[in-house]
Amino acid sequence: MSKKDKTMRSPRNISMRLGWGCSKDVWLNMLKKETRYVHDKHFEVLHSDLEPQMRSILLDWLLEEIYAPKLQEFAYVTDGACSEEDILRMELIILKALKWELCPVTIISWLNLFLQVDALKDAPKVLLPQYSQEKFIQIAQLLDLCILAVDSLEFQYRILAAAALCHFTSVEVVKKASGLEWDNISECVDWMVPFVSVVKSTSPVKLKIFKKISMEDRHNIQTHTNYLAMLDEVNYVKTLRKGGQLSPVCNGGIMTPPKSTEKPPGKH
Repeated sequence: MSKKDKTMRSPRNISMRLGWGCSKDVWLNMLKKETRYVHDKHFEVLHSDLEPQMRSILLDWLLEEIYAPKLQEFAYVTDGACSEEDILRMELIILKALKWELCPVTIISWLNLFLQVDALKDAPKVLLPQYSQEKFIQIAQLLDLCILAVDSLEFQYRILAAAALCHFTSVEVVKKASGLEWDNISECVDWMVPFVSVVKSTSPVKLKIFKKISMEDRHNIQTHTNYLAMLDEVNYVKTLRKGGQLSPVCNGGIMTPPKSTEKPPGKH
């Protein structure tokens, strides 16, 4: 079996009946979308004005957006440069260019599926979350941070989600939940080490209670923290890794940076 075949095979538990569709068809459709929406790590060749740091800032703004601005608000901030009709016409042009393919399987969708498959028992109810909400938001925070880095585009969302899950669980759990072997995720797991180090060195995100959100759905309300500052710390950790200044810890082999008081002069 080739490496590609291994990454395409269905995890064992996905073969269980979902109750709302053919599990094999659902899985294959998700994989098909994964290959259709291809990441391009060389996007800056086509968009030379968009530097990696600006990409990180724009994505961070998107994560922080509380609600999508209304059409009239977009037109208003252009100060007369574009009318609502102009924006709608351009939107239609863009949609046609994209062939209306606007529904990729997101990185959080993969995480949700993997955690759910791992938590499934003999009587699966895939539509209802059975996993730890606390674990979900911790891993989701890690993934939110990872995608701010331009080199995350080297990996498919499925691989990123599986690697993040591996850092919080084990290779065995990932294999069961995703069908992926260690060879498929090892490179991404290693790439993710600085991000994990920074996330685990900060205060863990907490589940919040919302008046209009049910308790079983509250983990889906995306939390936001100072990701740009965390990304700066990630870059510093990467520098330490290259210089061999990281100290190992016992938690899953994750490497951690020295305390701020132990940093070399000029690095504070």
